[in-house]
Order: sequence, then structure tokens, then C-alpha cells
Amino acid sequence: MVEKVVETVKRLNFPIKKLLFSSFSHTALAYCQDLYPEVRRGFVTKHKPSNMLDTIKPLNLYSLHIDHRILNETLAKSIKEMGLILMIWTLNDPKKVDKYTAWGVDNIITDTPNVF
Repeated sequence: MVEKVVETVKRLNFPIKKLLFSSFSHTALAYCQDLYPEVRRGFVTKHKPSNMLDTIKPLNLYSLHIDHRILNETLAKSIKEMGLILMIWTLNDPKKVDKYTAWGVDNIITDTPNVF
């Protein structure tokens, strides 16, 4: 699947600056890094394994996309200290935005953009 995505992106001459490969799979992201290292990559997670940050370091990621329900201030700080863009999903409650932005969240993925 990774090869087909990379092949399609290259064939379409899609602008690299507008591209972000994201996946729940460490393996897929590592393969993306090998095939097309110029493209930014983001790891998507809904779990917080105790060693997650150590596990993703070798992937040279651009961003981490995390379920907002498992994010806490300490974890957010650790992610930002790694130099990663921090994205949360799927936040549909605009009352929580201030808390997450105070923690350094860069992007919010939502199902309800009209309420923000």
C-alpha cells in the first residue's frame, strides 16, 4: 500500500510542502521514510504505551496525532520537547480548546468545525 501511495503522489507531482503521510503503523511510516524521505510523516495513536515516545523517535516524524482523551499536560509537553507538531483528534467540544492550546496543541481535528 505504501508503494502505491508514493507512486501515485509522485506521478501526480503533488507538492511536497502540502503533503503529510500519517498512519497508525510504525512499519508503514518507516517504509515511507525509506521510499520518500522528503515527505513529512505523522504517527496516529489512540493508545499511550509507556514507551511510545521512545518508539517513535527513530521515525523522524513531523507530527504526532493523538486521541485528545488520552492527552495530558505532561505528555503534551514531552511531545513538544521532541520538536513535533501536536495534533489532537477528534475534539468536538469547543469548550476544551483553550485547555489544549495552552498545552501546546498545534492542530485540532474535529467532526464539527461549524461549532468552533
